Amino acid sequence: MGRWDYDVVIVGAGPVGGRAATLLSQDGLRVLMLEEHEEIGRPFQCAGLVTPSAMDVVGGHHTVLEEVDGALIHGPSGTLVPVGTEGTLRTYVVCRKRFDQYVVQMGMEAGAELWLDTVPLEANRTDDGVDLTVRRGEETLNVSCKLLIGADGAHSWTRRTFRMGRPKELMIGFQTEVVGYEGRDRWLEMYSGSAIAPGFFAWVIPSGFGTHRIGLWSTADRL
Repeated sequence: MGRWDYDVVIVGAGPVGGRAATLLSQDGLRVLMLEEHEEIGRPFQCAGLVTPSAMDVVGGHHTVLEEVDGALIHGPSGTLVPVGTEGTLRTYVVCRKRFDQYVVQMGMEAGAELWLDTVPLEANRTDDGVDLTVRRGEETLNVSCKLLIGADGAHSWTRRTFRMGRPKELMIGFQTEVVGYEGRDRWLEMYSGSAIAPGFFAWVIPSGFGTHRIGLWSTADRL
């Protein structure tokens, strides 16, 4: 069982973890990112919308699949409410795999390390920071850090381990990518109403090359 020491350990190597790793590494800190999956950007975690202001900060314009000017909101009664202006960019639709990989790569180029197929097992506070036990592949390792960052999503191991409270409500989302849907160019669509997505909404997002991402969010007890 080996031991590694870092200034910062980040649990989760998605866009947030990758961006944090970039900034901290640029400040001269020794940073380690831990990612439970064997590949960055898989599985697909969200609809893949990035605002222009965020894209300008992070970069990654080469990952853009579509540009969106606004949303067509369909009410339960059939009322259609457009939000946005034709020809005025509101958001980008990105390839999440390429976008995630780009942001994490930026962190690595700044000096951060990345361990794939790695899950934290145990964490203990110390006078100097946090001692972690992690499983990397088949190997169990000890890692110490002065700062631990939880960038590990809705089901955060970090939040649970350090008893940082529970969300008041968790939503469940489903999404698939389809070919053949005929939507309005440069516009996404949202559908509300208990018959479609009780408690929240459904969406249709153009994702390039004639495809659309269709999904919905709701609570488990309403599906």
